[in-house]
Amino acid sequence: MLPTIVLIVGHVIGVPGPMLRLDALVIPPVHMFAQLRGAYDLQKRAAAWRTVALLTFAFTVLLAFIVLRLLHGLAD
Repeated sequence: MLPTIVLIVGHVIGVPGPMLRLDALVIPPVHMFAQLRGAYDLQKRAAAWRTVALLTFAFTVLLAFIVLRLLHGLAD
């Protein structure tokens, strides 16, 4: 929630668009890494590969969601 608020406030105060897009791509993986490392008391390397795995699964689910939404729209 906090990263979203930070991005919205950045937009309101006039932070350039490319910087906001970069932040939107960088903040979630960094947050996932920190959460995995802290919650499970992992070493940096273990948290890094689990972050990559989590991002891979999340991207796969996002693609499946988009495809299913498109197929649902074409079926109507």
